[in-house]
Amino acid sequence: MMTTNYVAAKENETLMQINNKLLLGEFNGVPIVDNRNAVVGMVTSIDILKAIRDRQNTDSLRAKDVMTHNPVRVNEETSVEEMIDLMVDNRIVLLPVVQEPGDILIGIVTRLDILRLRAVWNIPKSFSAMYHF
Repeated sequence: MMTTNYVAAKENETLMQINNKLLLGEFNGVPIVDNRNAVVGMVTSIDILKAIRDRQNTDSLRAKDVMTHNPVRVNEETSVEEMIDLMVDNRIVLLPVVQEPGDILIGIVTRLDILRLRAVWNIPKSFSAMYHF
């Protein structure tokens, strides 16, 4: 279910560079990774909108300046139910999927990925009843 053909950014990329990645891929956010490809943060469209609202220069402002540090992340063993809980409870639109140890980014799961799973694979009735599908 995770997307392995993901787009990520580095801490020193400008918000304008990240904005362009979001627009080109029609994403709502990107994981921020270090040189080992370990997840160190997250920048979303909301972070960029806040910078614009606050009249900050998105050509010079860097991901490290606005990113959410230590974002919620999952691994390949995380259940769909837990992913939904994390997204709903934390009001987030995507989850980095990491390989442990080291939090190495191997993919992402978005809300739409889960909705597609529900539509295509028809999540079991016990799960559906719990979440009112």
